[in-house]
Amino acid sequence: MRKNTIFLLAVMGVAVMSAAPGRLWAKIELSFKLSGSYGQLVDGAGDVEEARKGMESYFFDLNQMDEYTTTFDWKTPKKTNDFRAELMFRFTRNFALSVGSGYLTAKNPASYTIDYNIEEDYEDYGGSYHFEGHDYTVYSQQGTLSAIPITLDAYVLMPIGKRETFMVFAHVGVGYYFGKLLLNLDMDSTSEFEETTSGKLTYQGESTNNVQMTQKTSSNAFGYHAGIGFDIKLTRFFALGAEAYGRQVVFRNWEGSSVTHSDYWSKHWSEWGGDVEHSYSNTESTFGNLWTYETGCTGENRYTMMWVLDEEPEGKCTHNARKSSINLNSYGITLSLKLRF
Repeated sequence: MRKNTIFLLAVMGVAVMSAAPGRLWAKIELSFKLSGSYGQLVDGAGDVEEARKGMESYFFDLNQMDEYTTTFDWKTPKKTNDFRAELMFRFTRNFALSVGSGYLTAKNPASYTIDYNIEEDYEDYGGSYHFEGHDYTVYSQQGTLSAIPITLDAYVLMPIGKRETFMVFAHVGVGYYFGKLLLNLDMDSTSEFEETTSGKLTYQGESTNNVQMTQKTSSNAFGYHAGIGFDIKLTRFFALGAEAYGRQVVFRNWEGSSVTHSDYWSKHWSEWGGDVEHSYSNTESTFGNLWTYETGCTGENRYTMMWVLDEEPEGKCTHNARKSSINLNSYGITLSLKLRF
C-alpha cells in the first residue's frame, strides 16, 4: 500500500510536469522551500481526546468517594509543530507545482495520582480488630503523535512589482501520511497497612510496584491541506514568507504493540508467621489493533478507554468498541525560507 501510494503521487507530479511543452520547460524556475509551522489541533486529535475525557471522568468520580483523593493533570492536546521541505517548479508567472515531505508532531504529557486511605473496626472470630491501610499511586505519561507526509501542491501566484519583490500566493495540496503514535506510561505505587487485635499488633506489611508500559502503533492515510500567504524577496536568490494554513488527515486502523514491564516487592509480618518477603519481575507483550471503547457495568458510569488489544474488546461491561480514529486536523501559521536556483 505504501509503495503504491508513493508511486501514484510521483506519477501525478511527473505527468503534470511532462505535459508542459519543451519551450515551457526551458523557462521553468526551480526553488527550494524550507518551512516551519505552529498549529492548533481542531478537536484534540479525535479519540485521544475521548480517552483523556474518559480518564478525567474516572478520576473525578473516584475523588467523590471518602477513601480517595486524586489529582489529574492531563490537558486536551492542542499544539502541533510541522517542519517541511518542498521542491517547487514554477511554470508561468502565476502557476507552480511542488513536491515535498516533512515531519509533524503533537505531544501530550500527563500526570495523575490516586491516594487511598482506609480505617475500619470490625469483630470476627470472637475478637475486635482495627485495620489501617494507605495506598499511593503516581502515574506519569508522555504521548507523541507524529507523521511523515509526502505531498503534492498546486500554487497560484500573484507577483507584485516588476522585480516581484512581493508575492502573494495560495495553494492546495494532497498528501499521504505515515502516522505513528507512541505512549510511554510509568506507574509507581506504594502500599502499607497494619492490623491490631484487641489493641495488639498482629499483622502489618508494605509493598511497592513499578510498572512501565510502552505502546507503539502506526497507521497511514491520505490528507488534504491548503494555505494562503506571501513572500518578500530579500535578494535575487532568497525570500522570506509567511502563510496561514489548514490541514485535514484522519488515521484509522492503527496496528502495533504494547509492552508492559513490572517490578513488585512486598514484605509482610504476622505474629504467627514472622517476616515474609517476596519480589518478582514480569514482562508481557500484546500485538494487535488500537481500540477505543467504553467500560462500565449496568448502573455504573461509563469511561472511554484506548488501548492496544489482540482482539476486539467484548463483555457485559464493555460497550461501543471500535478501532481508534486519530487525526491531525489543524490550522496555524507557517514561516518559510525560499532559495531560488
